[in-house]
Amino acid sequence: MICSLVRWSVGCILTVSTVIACGVPPSRRTQVEYTDADAQAETTARCAGSRSQDLEGRIEKALTSQSWDRAALEQIAAEIARDIKECPTTASFEQLVARARLLHILTELEPDPERRQPSVETGVSISRELMDAFPAHVESPYYLAIFLGRQAQKQGLSALATVKKVEKLALSAVEKDPAFDSAGPLRFLAMLYIKAPAWPVSIGDIDAAREYAVQAVKTDDVPINWIVLAEVLAEDGETEKARQLLTDALDAKAARPSWERAKVIWEPRARELLRRID
Repeated sequence: MICSLVRWSVGCILTVSTVIACGVPPSRRTQVEYTDADAQAETTARCAGSRSQDLEGRIEKALTSQSWDRAALEQIAAEIARDIKECPTTASFEQLVARARLLHILTELEPDPERRQPSVETGVSISRELMDAFPAHVESPYYLAIFLGRQAQKQGLSALATVKKVEKLALSAVEKDPAFDSAGPLRFLAMLYIKAPAWPVSIGDIDAAREYAVQAVKTDDVPINWIVLAEVLAEDGETEKARQLLTDALDAKAARPSWERAKVIWEPRARELLRRID
């Protein structure tokens, strides 16, 4: 028999017909009708309370180490994933952005393309959800462009159709906020234009790449932007200028604490580019 739900004082949710089976004499039970509205209110309250607290603060704390605390970043990402799975209808903008950002960082920290791929695929899914729910924010097209770009990188020539979508998303991010993520949208477009095949095959354009790389450095003077500009210069045949930029970035890191903190990402890339140039 389907009976109305009642709540037991120690948390057991029972039907009237099964109260004796739970070991509670009917005479000692307080009957409280438990409606669908009550259930919805309880779920909403639980989900709101379960959201990871101070996401940005916790992420920044994990990034304060010179080597970055990858385990802490992975733990925060797992907590957010759990909350979103349990409470999909109440996933907040902050949760989705934090998870996209964490997945982006973790893919940057993973040198093995095969081990990186699950994070890329999850990143595409989360970024699509972000784009669907919050299209007006720069984070939405920016992270979706990044993860679709990663996906296309693995697929090779079969992903040429995707490249135009990636370009459109990146241009949208530039329009919304070119300074976001230390000029991330500008930096991303510069790399997209030197990595994609040139016309008529695709959108590759060394002049456009140079323009966006220069804008990125002017917008935010961080080492990763120097490295992207150096990569564009090297691709354009200006290896001496590229070498000087990379050397200057490596020499300057000791005097700039913020550069030193992020070197786990940019320093290996700078040294690898120097090796390629030499």
